[in-house]
Amino acid sequence: MVFALRVDKKSIPPKLIRKHYTLEAAKRLAVTDRSYLSANEKKVIKENVVLTLSRRIPATPNVFDLVWNYQEASVWFFSNLKSANEALETLFIKSFGLHLIRLFPYTTADLIAGLSDGERDLLEKLEQSQSEG
Repeated sequence: MVFALRVDKKSIPPKLIRKHYTLEAAKRLAVTDRSYLSANEKKVIKENVVLTLSRRIPATPNVFDLVWNYQEASVWFFSNLKSANEALETLFIKSFGLHLIRLFPYTTADLIAGLSDGERDLLEKLEQSQSEG
C-alpha cells in the first residue's frame, strides 16, 4: 500500500506579530487616551493578534511518502525529519496498536541479518567509528 502522510503547520513570523501588536496597542492607547497599557491589556492584545493572524494565514502542508508492505510487516517512510517520524510513530500506535522500529545499520544487522547470539553480543559492543576527514 502506498500512502502520503500530510502534516500541516502554521507559522506566523514574529515580525508580523510585533507589527500588528504595535498597531493594536497604539489604537487602544488612542481610544483610552492613556500613555501606557497594563500588562494584562498587553497580553490580551497579543493573544487577539495571534488569533486573528492564525485565522488569516494558511497552513503550510508537508507531504511525506510511505510504503507499507503488510505481508512482510515492513513500512518504508521517506523522511529523516524527527518531527515527521514522531508523527508517523504516534499515528501507527494510535491507529493500529503497532510500534515501528527505525532501521539504520545497527538495527538492520540486529533484526535482519540472522546473527547468532555471539555475533549479537559483538554487535552490542561496537561503538560508532570516527570518520576521518
